[in-house]
Amino acid sequence: MPNNYSKEIRQKVPFATFTNCELLEEAKHILSKLPKSIKDAQYHQLMEPLTYLWDRLDSIERKKLNQLMTAHVSGLHAIRWLPKVKALIEKQKYERTKGGHGHVYFILLDEDRHKTVSSKCGIYIGQSKYNPQNRYEQHKAGIHSSGKVENYGKFLLESISFTFAPITRKEALRLEAHCYKIICEAKLSNLPTKNIHGGH
Repeated sequence: MPNNYSKEIRQKVPFATFTNCELLEEAKHILSKLPKSIKDAQYHQLMEPLTYLWDRLDSIERKKLNQLMTAHVSGLHAIRWLPKVKALIEKQKYERTKGGHGHVYFILLDEDRHKTVSSKCGIYIGQSKYNPQNRYEQHKAGIHSSGKVENYGKFLLESISFTFAPITRKEALRLEAHCYKIICEAKLSNLPTKNIHGGH
């Protein structure tokens, strides 16, 4: 993912300084870079920043973006649960430990088999001593992998995978289970419990 988006989506409120007009223009720019295949577009890494832009728009401009997304490729949706999950994650308290090597990471899954009206995406929650991106690559390579991630993992959700740091492995284990619990309990309309994996 381009560094400017990577840095922006890790902010507590991504694209907070953008005007409504700037949000829509940036969204159009990202949309122009997405593939024309629904499968390739829906699970492209650029859907992560596009989703936060979509979430920040007012209702009129968001409707315009929805129309543009449909025109680009029929059936394309923002990952509508992602900003809500980020807000939940950002609220969690955790114990910082200087030099800690624990990480909690989140991976976008292809959950097309259990799709809802406005989402085909699920989430996997894990913890590791490895950097989140490295751990995702290990999963995809079959190294101590979850079959769910190896077969259906699409990309690391950067906007939430670097929230808790530095922490110990023990704290990472606690947060992994806790994040799984709070996301399940939130009962998000676009993210049914069957599309939430890991966390234990």
